Amino acid sequence: TWSGPNGYFAVGQNQTGVPAPTGIGPYVYSCVVTGGVLPALAPATTTVVVTTPPVISVNNPAAVCFPSTVDITLPAIIPGSTNLGTMTYWTNATATTPLATPTAVAMSGTYYIKSTSGTCFDIKPVTVTINPKPVIVITNPEGVCSPSTVDITAATVTAGSTNVGATFTYWTNSTATTPLSAPNAVATPGTYYIQTTTAAGCSDIKPVMVTVTQSPVLFISNPSPVCNPNTVNLTAAVITEGSTGGGVLSYWTDILATVPLGNPSAISISGTYYIKSTSGICFDIKPVVVVVNSVLNLIITNPTQVCFPGTVDTTLPAVTSGSTAGGTLSYWSDTLATIPLLNATAIAISGTYFIKSVLGPCQNIKPVVVIINALPNPLITGINNICVDFNTNTLISGTTLNSGIPAANHTFEWFLNGSTIAIAGQVGATLNINTITPGNYTVRVTNTTTTCVSNISEPFVVIQSGPPANESYTLTNAFTENQILTVAVSGFGTYEYSLDGGTYQSSPIFDHVTIGIHSVEIRDVKGDKSCLPNATIINIETIDYPHYFTPNGDGFNDTWNIARLINQPNAKIYIFDRYGKLLKQIAPTGAGWDGTFNGEPQLSTDYWFSVEYLEQNVSKVFKANFSLKR
Repeated sequence: TWSGPNGYFAVGQNQTGVPAPTGIGPYVYSCVVTGGVLPALAPATTTVVVTTPPVISVNNPAAVCFPSTVDITLPAIIPGSTNLGTMTYWTNATATTPLATPTAVAMSGTYYIKSTSGTCFDIKPVTVTINPKPVIVITNPEGVCSPSTVDITAATVTAGSTNVGATFTYWTNSTATTPLSAPNAVATPGTYYIQTTTAAGCSDIKPVMVTVTQSPVLFISNPSPVCNPNTVNLTAAVITEGSTGGGVLSYWTDILATVPLGNPSAISISGTYYIKSTSGICFDIKPVVVVVNSVLNLIITNPTQVCFPGTVDTTLPAVTSGSTAGGTLSYWSDTLATIPLLNATAIAISGTYFIKSVLGPCQNIKPVVVIINALPNPLITGINNICVDFNTNTLISGTTLNSGIPAANHTFEWFLNGSTIAIAGQVGATLNINTITPGNYTVRVTNTTTTCVSNISEPFVVIQSGPPANESYTLTNAFTENQILTVAVSGFGTYEYSLDGGTYQSSPIFDHVTIGIHSVEIRDVKGDKSCLPNATIINIETIDYPHYFTPNGDGFNDTWNIARLINQPNAKIYIFDRYGKLLKQIAPTGAGWDGTFNGEPQLSTDYWFSVEYLEQNVSKVFKANFSLKR
């Protein structure tokens, strides 16, 4: 019977399978022989050593890139191993060929790790992966001129590199921490870096030199034109002022820079030449225009005549067409060019003016003739209310209408109530009316010269004669100056006049009429040929206005305006120069006229004004002149 530390008892003979205890000994076992024919023996003892074998658990090391090595002796290689004894490293599974440098394995392959404890051991394979390192070969790209750029991703830059399929990346530093944003268009010279990386993560990085030379930049200022025999110096610094790049300048007759310019410092012939700036492989070439005028031609074509109130623009290109190009034009009132022409774009007065052209040191001045044709000015005279005989319905006397302009100089057409008066011989300056039916009429004359046309109309009434009567008469001319009211009546009777219902008088002149609204009644006292209509009394309004003003900026009398215009706030006031050109429209109580036109002070002379307004639905007009004195 066996007994031992684990309390096990083996019964029977020849017991050999005594189980070991749990743990490492040594342990003592006893054996007693009993029964059978054998004599009883004293217990015998023996010492048994039981060893637990080592168990290796291998974790293959991470792959590395050549020339890195792998240390397979690190604890991380055999995590979870147990009962480890003495560690040894081998190149084969039978552990007959030791591994020379297990701490720095430099070649991929399968190696073996063996753990030995007493007579027990365990051996396991370990796989080492040493990936090859790619080799990058750099050929620096050719230099370029700014603003051109360099493409370092081009295949020629890395031609000859190994490990096909490796990925290229581009960096601004050798540690590959700052990527190059545009490697295919590098604009700044310097050293950059190209890295090649295989799928296994192995890489190589090399510098690449980029050369971007700053191109010279030419700025050309064309030289001022000169007059022959003067010459132009293209080498003067002012011609290329502002250029950059510090290039060497050369001068050529063609843009390809194949024919040099023989005399760049003294050019005597107009033309386009070329200046080239060269810096290393880079250059810039620009044209420069040279103007050498032999004669500064100024050709004047007088502008087309216009009709008043039209104006003439002497600055139009057609006036100086054909003149030497490039001249600076100015406009003058005299041939010495001492008095500037202030309104060259809108001349309103006929006359001879002067245009001056200046080109460099050259100048020329020529006269230009401006013609502002006056409008024909027909004035229908001799027309008033016309009397027709009460019994015969014929004109008591023929009425002659006259334009006031000789027929020899103008063409006339007469219209009555919108229809041409088709009477033989009635297209001249005088129109004779011998027979006409009583009623309301308007006569119009169209007056035409060779260039200008004017129209004027005048209403009149043909009245049948009747018995004598005291009747009111409608005045057609309601305005006077200086508060003196004069009433003019054309007719066949003898008249008396009453102002504001006062005593009738034979004189049509009233003195000291105050500014305001008045009425005049007219009556026929002859009693035998009365032609007065049954008309209502019309109010008359007189106007007070200044006869001159002095726009000299002294704060006194600097503007002109109507002082009072009673009950006519909507009246229109127009100011004209003595040629009929409209200079200003003002309101009765507005700011008035300051003596300028388009910002330009007007001359000291006489000017006209007219006032227009409606009175009892009848349009009224008053015209008078005043003076501007500086």
